[in-house]
Amino acid sequence: MLNLMTGGYDQMTIEQLRKVPVTAQGERSGRWQGIQHGDLVDTMQSVLKREHNSLIKKDTYAVSPNGAAVIGGFELADLDGFPREIDGLPQKATQSVGFVHSNDSRKALTLCFGARVMLCNNGMVCADVVIKRKHTKGLFLKEWLTTGLRELKNNAIINQEKMKDLTTWKVTPRTHDSMLLALARRKILPWRLIGDVDKCWKNANDGNVDWVLDQEQQGDWNFEGSHLDWYNAATHVAKRIPPVGQLSALRQSFDLVLQARDFVGARKHASTFGEVLDAERN
Repeated sequence: MLNLMTGGYDQMTIEQLRKVPVTAQGERSGRWQGIQHGDLVDTMQSVLKREHNSLIKKDTYAVSPNGAAVIGGFELADLDGFPREIDGLPQKATQSVGFVHSNDSRKALTLCFGARVMLCNNGMVCADVVIKRKHTKGLFLKEWLTTGLRELKNNAIINQEKMKDLTTWKVTPRTHDSMLLALARRKILPWRLIGDVDKCWKNANDGNVDWVLDQEQQGDWNFEGSHLDWYNAATHVAKRIPPVGQLSALRQSFDLVLQARDFVGARKHASTFGEVLDAERN
């Protein structure tokens, strides 16, 4: 999924991007190298299609009023060599590539990769993998794209193994209550949504799936009271918060569930998981 916060930038098509002139070099050093916005996008799409067998969809772009800066990106379909889902992130999430680029030396060329990519016109980015390069001679887009996608793929495979393991561990009522409190105390989710996570978890635990999930999404749950289902309940509710906070909430929820799994796996009977979380606060 790709989210852009464009502010006062103007939305443009790829055809319009190709007509935006490169900002004059001015007093910048001879090593400075401008990149025409359309050429940047065309090169990225060509590399993704030719080298990674990926189809581009839902492309979106926005350009600053003076034409110097652009933010944008696209979602990818059938990315060669990738698992169909990025586990540890939202169900059925689509891989995306985003970029931030400015020819007036205000921002480095930034490439972003992930199942959720968020970009802002002020230069803020949020993604699984971020690569930044200065606008100097010797721009190697093919190598940078390959590096970013390789790292994203490796992360995906690692997270898939973790998610498979989560299906084998049951969540006890006491652990459930402790994780709910941790969601709020760690400010992963606002207090007003904690009851919705509780409701979502209990419905899934009871096998009541029609209230929230379409047929495709049901395949991501096992409805057996596992740590995987608890994580899915948290991520389902996390989609209700503003996009800028979603990725952080999803990652922290995943870390919380892994922490609970590790506690159970270590058979730490001397205390409950809730007591461990209480000690962590103190």
